Amino acid sequence: MANQLRGATADLESTAKSAPPMPEVSVSAEKVGYTLSTITKAAAGLVAQIEHTASEIDASDGSYGETDNTAAADLRGSGRGSGHR
Repeated sequence: MANQLRGATADLESTAKSAPPMPEVSVSAEKVGYTLSTITKAAAGLVAQIEHTASEIDASDGSYGETDNTAAADLRGSGRGSGHR
């Protein structure tokens, strides 16, 4: 899942790293520039959050497996996990 998240951001990340050229629109140039800047910042923030989420998934992967294995060992040790009553 973490790799899928990272892969899904490839195009968005390249867009967020480079602001588009400023269009020549005279009267509304300031508003268009602000809008493009806001969109670029939002894309960069989204990419950063997705990368953070993917890293959290990677970090938790081992801990879930370890917890599951520990619980299974505890159950086997108590006799409850092997069908004994």
